[in-house]
Amino acid sequence: MALRLMQTEIRPVTVFSKVMSFNLLNSDITDTRIGLVTEMIRAELPDSLGTQECGPNWYISLNDALNDRYSVYTGGSFEQKYVLNAIFYRKDKYELIESASGCRSLSDKAIADDGETEVESTQPRSVVWVALKNKNTGEIFVHYNLHVDYGSWAIIKQQLIDLKALTDACEYPYVITGDFNLDMYDTTGPGIYYSTILCQNWNDARVEAEVTTNARTSSVTDTSYAVEEKIYTAKTLDYCLISKYMIDVRVFDVVDTYVSQSDYNNRGITDKGDWISDHLPVYVEFYIK
Repeated sequence: MALRLMQTEIRPVTVFSKVMSFNLLNSDITDTRIGLVTEMIRAELPDSLGTQECGPNWYISLNDALNDRYSVYTGGSFEQKYVLNAIFYRKDKYELIESASGCRSLSDKAIADDGETEVESTQPRSVVWVALKNKNTGEIFVHYNLHVDYGSWAIIKQQLIDLKALTDACEYPYVITGDFNLDMYDTTGPGIYYSTILCQNWNDARVEAEVTTNARTSSVTDTSYAVEEKIYTAKTLDYCLISKYMIDVRVFDVVDTYVSQSDYNNRGITDKGDWISDHLPVYVEFYIK
C-alpha cells in the first residue's frame, strides 16, 4: 500500500473507499495458497472484497483467518457451493445495512442468437450485494459481486441484463466486482457485442481512474503448466464497474505482487497447487461524489 501511494501524485486524500475482486480458484486448495491469499488481503486491506469461487473450504479458511477485522456476507447463497460469491467487509469501519443487502439468482436459460435455440447456464449463478455505511462519515455505498457464466454468449448477455435491472433500482452509489468471463477489450469475437452492455450502463474503474499504478492491462491469467515452468497468457475478465455520475475512481491496480515468477522462486514454490490462483486480484480506491 505504501509503495502504491508513493507512486501517485493525485488530489489530497480525504475519505475514500477500497474494494477488491478476486476469483480464488476453488480447486487445488493448499495451505500455501490459503496463506498467500490471507497475506494479500491483510496487506491490501480492502474495505470490501468480492470473491468468486469461494467454496466451503475457502469460506471457512478465510473467515477463520480474517474474523478479527472482517465480517462475511453470503446472502444465503452458501448452498450454491463453489459458485459462492461471498463478500468480506471491514466490520471495524462499516455497518451492514441488511435491509438493502441480498442475493439473487441469475438467469439459467436464454434464447440463442438464432432466435430459436434455448441454451442453459453451465452452473447456477447468482449476484450478492451488501449496503455498507461508514461508521465515521455516514456515507453509504453498495457493493455488488458476481461470477457470470462462460458457456454461452446468450447466457452472458441475459445475466448482464439481470444485473442491470438490479443496479437500476439502487438508490446509492455502487460498485460491481466480478469475473465476467468476457473481455470487453477483445474486438475479434462476439464478446465485443455483448460488452457494449457493460459500457453503456456502467463505467470501468480501469478507464476512469486518476492513476493506474500497474502497467499490466490484464486482470486474469490463464496458466499453462509445462515441465517446471509456468506460462502466462493474459485476458481481461475481472472488472470493477462503477455507477455513472456518482463515484470518482482514485486508483486502479492489478495486484500481481503474489504471482511474479521471482516471488514464487524465492518462496520455493514449484507445485501447481501452490499458485495463488489462476486469476489476479483487482484493487480500486474511489470517492463518493
